[in-house]
Amino acid sequence: MNKTLTLFKYRFIQAIRKVIDFKNDPLLKQLVISFFIFGYLFGGFFLLYKFFNFVNSITPVGGIILDRLFYVYFFILFIMLIVSSLIIGYSTFFRIRETEFLFYLPLKISELWLYKFIKVIFMSSWAFLFLSIPVVISFGIVKKADIYYYFLTAISLFPFLVITSCLGVAVLFAFLKIVPKKYAKYFLTFFFMVMIYTIFQTIPRGTYYESTNIIFIINTLLKHTDITLNKFLPSSWMAGQQLMSLERDYKGFFSFFLLSLSNALFMTVNIYYFASKVYPKLYTEERSHGQKKYYRNIKLFQIIRKIMDRLFPRKYVAIITKDFTSFVRDPMQWSQFLVFFGLIFLYVINLKNMKYDLDDPFWKNLITFFNLGAVCLTLATLNTRFIFPLISIEGQRIWILGMIPGRRRDIIYIKYFYTAILSIIMIVPLTILSNFIIRSSLWIYFLSILTALLVSLTLSAISVGLGALYPDFKAESPSEIVSGFGGTLVLVLSIMYIVAVVGIEGYIGHVLVITKLSTPVLWALFITAILVIVSASFITSYLSLKAGIKNIDDMDF
Repeated sequence: MNKTLTLFKYRFIQAIRKVIDFKNDPLLKQLVISFFIFGYLFGGFFLLYKFFNFVNSITPVGGIILDRLFYVYFFILFIMLIVSSLIIGYSTFFRIRETEFLFYLPLKISELWLYKFIKVIFMSSWAFLFLSIPVVISFGIVKKADIYYYFLTAISLFPFLVITSCLGVAVLFAFLKIVPKKYAKYFLTFFFMVMIYTIFQTIPRGTYYESTNIIFIINTLLKHTDITLNKFLPSSWMAGQQLMSLERDYKGFFSFFLLSLSNALFMTVNIYYFASKVYPKLYTEERSHGQKKYYRNIKLFQIIRKIMDRLFPRKYVAIITKDFTSFVRDPMQWSQFLVFFGLIFLYVINLKNMKYDLDDPFWKNLITFFNLGAVCLTLATLNTRFIFPLISIEGQRIWILGMIPGRRRDIIYIKYFYTAILSIIMIVPLTILSNFIIRSSLWIYFLSILTALLVSLTLSAISVGLGALYPDFKAESPSEIVSGFGGTLVLVLSIMYIVAVVGIEGYIGHVLVITKLSTPVLWALFITAILVIVSASFITSYLSLKAGIKNIDDMDF
């Protein structure tokens, strides 16, 4: 245990040094990070406070809806933390180079596992804790909570986070122990397909109610969230604790708290005993090179490779193949991609179940561009997570790319080319499907598809260009690369660009379908908006790629 504490002491010192060194970072980095942190905290608090206050003011059922939203929030948080622990746990326990170094130290396997487990708890939960700050504070203010509510919320989070991490790590180790390595990909693919199908089937269908009784309607709607009240779910215990602390029922709070704490300790002891026994063998199997045979003889990939060899120079095809193969061979990467893409796909498909007035042009236009914004924001997240690290992930092997015959900038061009195509393949069909379900007009069809194309091209340029401008060749995993300054800047710029473009398109769409302007004025407004958006997209793409190319050309490999 003393050796484990020593490891954490050095980690803590490292973290303190990074915080102290922040004042020596470039001014742009300080401004972007500070803007993002304070902008989210104050902006998120303001919006959530307005929303919670509005819901709470609905009489006589506002308080009931607000309490149920709290249960739903912690249920979603519970699922996301388990998935996050599973994905980060795989990287922490088996992939990063630090693990190999620690195996050579005079540490017991149990001590090494405990150190890694505590690290997983922190890494998988710190972002969710940060995002939860405005939620908890705004909810407490609307409910007129006293100071004890915030203190009790802080201490009750500890067992909740331990339970979610235990479940994620338990699923990870059980999967690696039970499922043969060569069948792992097929099993995971089947699992994600079943999960998406199950979620789709359980999504409530829109319903018109003949009764005008508000209590009846609310109870019917809330029935779809009854699963969040299940007393066997830790998320239900967590939400129940908070609501009891709001009501100053401290006896009930500590009953739930002790229940969570005892389960957290029980699960930790059991997973500690099981995982520390099988960890060395699983680590050896995961790091062995015998798994190469599981990634060959995929005929579809061979056919695609032959087609690409005829269309493009082989050196560029080799770069694309290498990036794609690295993506497919890393379950951490494609599992996150499936989660992101699967959720947005489910959202778009479920539009047909929404009951709104499709004959009202205002609501049709509003929903269309809200959908477009949601799809574009998801694409921005995917690009930041998967495209931005493409240069940095080369690591110390970046000099190999520097030896490719031809110009270095061609590496940036080819990465931009194929990532832009992949972005278009992802976003345009979803945009068309969304407009088809909503039965948009021809004007809106054209505007939204054009916006989707421009966003795909521009976001890929931002991710690839700034990925080359702010590379991190010392990082050991894509998630570590994304969490740096470059990843934060890419996400912030992408969101700002999407808000501007979709906002302009939404306003033009509103003018086209709502106002009664003459045809020449409409055409003039339409063409002007398109020119402005195309110009802004082109300038943003050009400047991003130019900055990345200049940095790569000047870099000493």
